[in-house]
Amino acid sequence: MESGAVQLGNFINYYQFNSAEQRLDLLPKDHWTTGEDCNVTQPYLVLDVGCNSGVFTQLLQKFLTQIMTPREIKIYAVDLDPDLIRRAQMDNNCDNITFDCVDVMVANDFTKILDYLDKYKRTKFDAICCFSITMWIHLNHDDTGLQEFLRKLCSLSEIFVVEPQPWKCYQTAERRMKKRPRHPKNR
Repeated sequence: MESGAVQLGNFINYYQFNSAEQRLDLLPKDHWTTGEDCNVTQPYLVLDVGCNSGVFTQLLQKFLTQIMTPREIKIYAVDLDPDLIRRAQMDNNCDNITFDCVDVMVANDFTKILDYLDKYKRTKFDAICCFSITMWIHLNHDDTGLQEFLRKLCSLSEIFVVEPQPWKCYQTAERRMKKRPRHPKNR
């Protein structure tokens, strides 16, 4: 298993066990605008936090493009694992997706997200997606860290999409983490 995966959840073969296509099928097609943000001349901005190798991000971009036509969809996809981001960048076939190595829990890294918004002269993303990452933030940063994460991202989004992990996953992750020392980044 790659370094950090047990501690941070950045599994290199994640999509071999979690079908990106099946996850996409669970997304509703009619909840992506609030009614106030239907300015089709501005791009629809999405922040995908914990994008892993970008497989789901690319499917999400196609999905949103289909349901939001003619609006341009721009996705800023971030993950804390530089190897996964390199892989995502190599496999990226869409000019409207930017992959970047960002740890949203680190203030200096978080400024990259704000810079991305500034580039489009915006203060909020139209949507922020957090698929299967809240457990890892909770386990590594406790209740306070999870609350701060949610508060910070909610303040930057019109629509906030979260895919939480079931309690069984918490138990498994916690058991694995006890077997290994804490990741140096979180000491």
